[in-house]
Amino acid sequence: MMNNVKLDVVVPLTIVDLPTFLDNIVYLKSNLPCKRIVVIGNEQVGNKLSGIKEVVFLNEDTLYPSLSFDNVKSIKRKISGSDKRTGWYFQQFLKMAYSYFCQDSYYLIWDSDTIPINKIDFFDKDGKAYLDYRQYEKRDECYNPTQDALICDNFLKKKVHKSFIAEHMLINVEIMKCLIKDLITKGTAFKSSFYENILYSIPLKQINLSGFSEFECYAAYVLKKYPNSYTLRFWRNLRNAKTYVGNKKTQRNLQWFSHKFDVVSFEDYDSQWLICKLICFIDKSHAIPFSYIYNIINPIYQLYYKIRLKVRYLLMK
Repeated sequence: MMNNVKLDVVVPLTIVDLPTFLDNIVYLKSNLPCKRIVVIGNEQVGNKLSGIKEVVFLNEDTLYPSLSFDNVKSIKRKISGSDKRTGWYFQQFLKMAYSYFCQDSYYLIWDSDTIPINKIDFFDKDGKAYLDYRQYEKRDECYNPTQDALICDNFLKKKVHKSFIAEHMLINVEIMKCLIKDLITKGTAFKSSFYENILYSIPLKQINLSGFSEFECYAAYVLKKYPNSYTLRFWRNLRNAKTYVGNKKTQRNLQWFSHKFDVVSFEDYDSQWLICKLICFIDKSHAIPFSYIYNIINPIYQLYYKIRLKVRYLLMK
């Protein structure tokens, strides 16, 4: 039985994300099996976190040999002529590289804007780790071309109609190390580091958008090479909490969400919709179950998100 195992909760962080993360610490500590919260960031982030006893800070440029923001930016610019999305790719590589720092068998990657609102276990009753997924959507297909190209013979080709991009992932240290080694020794780009092989495998038309997912990559590797090491579990996450309540992370709002979801994310690019403002104004005590509101708003949001992605893709071509 492993339900009592405590985990490093690993959070890559930028200075912009800091206020949201600080609000989230109490929920990470109370609702996750948290051994310690490990923040990976730059020196500016480290200075801001100085004296916060709940947090262990690691400098992002010293975590793994040759992996630094400037180095990733230089490679990215060489490939595409632009350094757009450098930070987005860099934080994914940091999550993978933490496997060489971790002293335990597992660690938990966690996004800074995601709040656990119910207590969550990460091992089943038989002690097997959970590999969490959400419903697959068409927008997830943007990662597939890179996935197919990373290792020869389409070794990481996506085979399941599930999405593993769920704002967190429980990582088996040895499996992640094996993945990194295979990306170096079997990577089709023939580069000397795992992150270079990833960057050079991303199609040019995708590299300034969303061309790689560390979650999808790791999940594909697990399902291909270590299929019996995890138990699949559907993840109850609300990614666009701001659509419903804006930035109001009150206990009442989180409790309202918690009957349908275990985690909620307050992502920067979302904002509260007028119809949701009206609903919250009328239903001040949240007498209407959130599931009812969600079933009305979510289909509209999905359509809006699909249109926004298409516009974004056209603007960045």
